[in-house]
Amino acid sequence: MGCSAGLIAVGLARNLLRTMPYGAHALVVSTEILTCNSYAGKKRSMQLTNMLFRMGGAAVLLSNSRANGARFQLLHTVRTSTGAQDSAYRCAFQEEEDEGNLGVNLSKDLVAMAGEALKANITTIAPLLLPVSEQLSFLLSAIAQKVLS
Repeated sequence: MGCSAGLIAVGLARNLLRTMPYGAHALVVSTEILTCNSYAGKKRSMQLTNMLFRMGGAAVLLSNSRANGARFQLLHTVRTSTGAQDSAYRCAFQEEEDEGNLGVNLSKDLVAMAGEALKANITTIAPLLLPVSEQLSFLLSAIAQKVLS
């Protein structure tokens, strides 16, 4: 689970570094191994995963020390989940097709569910990142849009 587990691991490392003595380091390594989900059947919605998702990995070294020449500072990590919705849960689902081949089936709801997840994530992180003036501008714009329509 490279994508989602990587974010969870960064958040965990951040929390651990907050409790560690000054100068501590945490190495987060995330990998995605999809060999076990390679699909050899003929169903198009399940063949697509062979082309979209690949194997790979990434690593990041985090520290709670500013003296190590760090170029970036991790300020916020947020996670949102739409997995409680049936349509989101089933939009990428591992299953066996009619011929007995196991693969990941991508539903037509995938793009819509990804859009909803992105919207939820932006809604969660925007108040943490945007200045108050931009938040106020957005609020006034949303109110004007509701009133005019």
